[in-house]
Amino acid sequence: MLQEHEQLIKEDILPRLKRVEDAQIDFTKQVESIKASQTSLELTVMKDGKETRELLKPFADHYLNQVTAETESKKDIKLKQLDTREKIIVGVASGVLGTGGLAGIITAIVMLINRGG
Repeated sequence: MLQEHEQLIKEDILPRLKRVEDAQIDFTKQVESIKASQTSLELTVMKDGKETRELLKPFADHYLNQVTAETESKKDIKLKQLDTREKIIVGVASGVLGTGGLAGIITAIVMLINRGG
């Protein structure tokens, strides 16, 4: 009976253990390979992301500068329009009313224009 167990161990169990150990070694190698590939992929993605940001940064800066310039231009135009209106009102009021009470009337008109414009 002992001899049968030894024969069973040698012919059946040991070969199975060898296959399991070999499969485990192969699995470990595959996991290592996957980890290496993942690390390489992460580095590639980070590098591509950096290159993309560097490529798009000038376009984004240009767009933001353009938007800022347009906003400033609109603001300047609005201020010039208000300045022109104020000059016209002062001229008309001065011509019609003279100098008496002119400051109060001009102030009232400018406040109305600022609220309406």
